[in-house]
Amino acid sequence: MAEFFGELPPRERVKQFRLLAAKSYALAQSATDEKARAHYLAIANSWHNLSLESERAAALVSTDDIAAFRQEEI
Repeated sequence: MAEFFGELPPRERVKQFRLLAAKSYALAQSATDEKARAHYLAIANSWHNLSLESERAAALVSTDDIAAFRQEEI
């Protein structure tokens, strides 16, 4: 899955991380077991933090810069 996220444009990556955070939070809300709820909340928090980090990184690097970098790799 890490390769998949790395292939996404930065803004799309942020959207995916936020979506996963929301899904994890929804699972936490519906969990009947306290331990499971705590785990889902921890996962949601991790996805949320990753979205924030990715958003900051996306602001620093433009899509054109990433495309140019990928062309250099080839």
